[in-house]
Amino acid sequence: MKRCSLLFLIVIILFGFVPQGRVYSQEGNALLDYLKTLTPDLVLQRANEDMKDLYGLKNYYPVKTNNGSINAALVQKQINEAIKNPENFSGFDIVYGTSHGTSIVHHGQHMTRYSGYNKIGDPVSTDGFPWDAGWSGVQIHNFKLIDHPWIKGKTDENDFDDFPNSFKGQLTDKYKELNPKLHFEQQILTALNKKYAGVRYGDYLMYNNQNSHYEDRKVYYKNGAPAGGWIKYVHVIQPPTYLSQGFGRVYLKSNTYMDVPIASFAATEGSDISAEFDDLPTSAAAGARVEVSVLVDSTFPKEVSPALQLGEDITC
Repeated sequence: MKRCSLLFLIVIILFGFVPQGRVYSQEGNALLDYLKTLTPDLVLQRANEDMKDLYGLKNYYPVKTNNGSINAALVQKQINEAIKNPENFSGFDIVYGTSHGTSIVHHGQHMTRYSGYNKIGDPVSTDGFPWDAGWSGVQIHNFKLIDHPWIKGKTDENDFDDFPNSFKGQLTDKYKELNPKLHFEQQILTALNKKYAGVRYGDYLMYNNQNSHYEDRKVYYKNGAPAGGWIKYVHVIQPPTYLSQGFGRVYLKSNTYMDVPIASFAATEGSDISAEFDDLPTSAAAGARVEVSVLVDSTFPKEVSPALQLGEDITC
């Protein structure tokens, strides 16, 4: 990934300040309308349609496994939360059986370690469960991880480990269009950036004040990855689809593990180049010249020379 920092000089000629507000787009309204039509049965149906359209796998998710029926109560809870806060929607967990494992109270909430199992029997972590084993202060991307854990006995291998090298199905043209690189590296980076970049250990990850001397330390820096990339280490528990985020798990050499989100293709679609303001001024006099830093991320395979219409400086 190529990262550039562009420094623009922008003339503010219309207003005396730069508003920073959320714009809820027509696309967002369409998502909300769609979410309101869903039921757990329809979520399962949509998940199977996506698995067929993207991975060529028919009826991938059954209604029931050896661990029980689909956890409809969890899916309904996620539907309700998505309708309430559609801007935070990341998809649905297809989980079977019921909650199990260690039971704790965290920030006033009762929760168990796992919400159920995936279709092949992997336990699925409960969303929001804290790092109850504590934290060493080492950022996520610098953890000492076990590579290819499905080969080294930490977990059973499935079709989505070392994807797409070990994939036994036939990837569709639609999948190749949405994800030309085929593997999940960019999806993992996008999801980690959203979930952990800039987050401090004490924000919501610390449990029972363990290692509280690290509470103000950030757990992850944007686009951080271990040597060889995340795909070398992540055991995929639920593959991503167009609309739903997937997730996986990495295993540390210290005999602990961490769950890793995998962004939906809708979240990474059209991500060849993106830009975001850095240190955007909150106000300026009408007609004044202000300095704005813009960070640009690109996934172009080759070097490119941007043509600047505003400003002069570029450093790459």
